[in-house]
Amino acid sequence: MFSFSKVDQFDSHIRNSIPGYELLVEDIIQLSKSFIEPRTSVLDIGCSTGTMLWYLANKVNIDADYKGIDIVQTQEWKTLQSKFGPITGTLKFVERDARELFVADQFSFVMSLFTLQFIPVSDRRKLLRQIKNYITPDGAFVFSEKVLSVNPKIQDCLTFMHYDFKSAAFTEKEILDKERELRDCMRLMTIEQIQESIKLAGFKTCDTFWQQNNFVGFIALP
Repeated sequence: MFSFSKVDQFDSHIRNSIPGYELLVEDIIQLSKSFIEPRTSVLDIGCSTGTMLWYLANKVNIDADYKGIDIVQTQEWKTLQSKFGPITGTLKFVERDARELFVADQFSFVMSLFTLQFIPVSDRRKLLRQIKNYITPDGAFVFSEKVLSVNPKIQDCLTFMHYDFKSAAFTEKEILDKERELRDCMRLMTIEQIQESIKLAGFKTCDTFWQQNNFVGFIALP
């Protein structure tokens, strides 16, 4: 099975795999400024290298506890502080499955970039309810997912647009091999199905704020 923990230069790999990724990061940073509160916690589910969390902590500059959770701590995370420098607040990594996530904590901002799609649907429902229960009343859950189109023709167009984008950085064999590895572990939904699952978890609203081809950013409010 494919594992992102085995990918060298993970941040570059993601930028070369997801069109418009850097704009997504900037949008999330801007959104977070409206929700992060001092003396609360900020959580990145599926934090990988921790770079996104550090960017957010550095640019928002609010004294909060910035926490990343992933099943494997990458070498990049271990050198994060020395690579980028200090932040306002604290930065912590938790090596744990997201489905075994929460302790007695209050999160004003939770984010998850292209992680939920790798969690089985039944476990995903439980995790979404946990996020809802531990987020502050004025907080936000921001996440991004690869989605399915409701129209097969559009799905076909978006798929090949994505292959064309990736071909600038990867060989045809690398693209095909990764597709085969991801096929058994990705559980994609349409935008409407994702929004419905968020509302079933108890969130009052879920809207989109970013989209590039079949990659979409969502914001949910409790």
